[in-house]
Amino acid sequence: EPGVTKIGNRAFAYLTNLQRVTISESVREIGDFAFGGSGVTSLVLPQQMNRIGESAFQMCLNLDMVTMPARLDSIGRFAFNHAEGLKSIVIPEGVTELPENMLDLDWSTGYITGAVARGLMNGTDAGTFEPNLPLTRAMVVTILWRICGQPMANGSAQFSDLTQDWYRTAVAWAQEHNIVNGVDVGLFAPDLPITRQDFVTILYRFFSGKGAEMQMASLNAFPDHSAVADYAQAAMQWAVGERIISGNVIDDQTLLDPIGTATRAQAAKIFLTFNALNLV
Repeated sequence: EPGVTKIGNRAFAYLTNLQRVTISESVREIGDFAFGGSGVTSLVLPQQMNRIGESAFQMCLNLDMVTMPARLDSIGRFAFNHAEGLKSIVIPEGVTELPENMLDLDWSTGYITGAVARGLMNGTDAGTFEPNLPLTRAMVVTILWRICGQPMANGSAQFSDLTQDWYRTAVAWAQEHNIVNGVDVGLFAPDLPITRQDFVTILYRFFSGKGAEMQMASLNAFPDHSAVADYAQAAMQWAVGERIISGNVIDDQTLLDPIGTATRAQAAKIFLTFNALNLV
């Protein structure tokens, strides 16, 4: 409202349902991580504003356009880090130096921080995350189950190879809702590292059950699109369309890498982007 001069640090952080913000012309500064991880889609900043704080719009996955004020003279580090949907940004003439990593960072850091902060993923031990550790099938189902509020299942899973209590209820719930089918008759293979196409297929089945609108995209831009299994075609088209996956850079090519193993770092990005769809 008029009279507000600063939007404070983390003021609207992680408000994933937030899409539109009207900022008064009296505002002169946006604080650190003020809109970080929010669902805001576009912004027109006041003409008299002179500072954007560090990580102010970090992980704003839906942000596609920013109009900056002419008087702006300070943009903080990581201000638009991981704003992957950003299509248009105009830097005013008054800005003489762009900060380090304004638009980028080690790609996984922001996603890991966000996934842990929202309780989507945990560390593997005190103070460690192990981003390059492969994600197992049990881990994926358990994280999705956690996102959904850890619902109870009506019965036990019909798989004979479930040996650990920590994932039993999650797998039973997923099987009950036709989110997982297993890898063979009566087998789930909970400890098997999950492939990228199987990962997005699990999420796609959950998404389909919600009756939400599907944003699909062609896979033809990826050189290895023909390597995607038939059962995963629609899931991959959906994952690309919703920007849940954007490809792996391998030998200077951006590939879908459908049978490549998904790592914990990749899972942090996938789950954080998926969670932003607000299906639960």
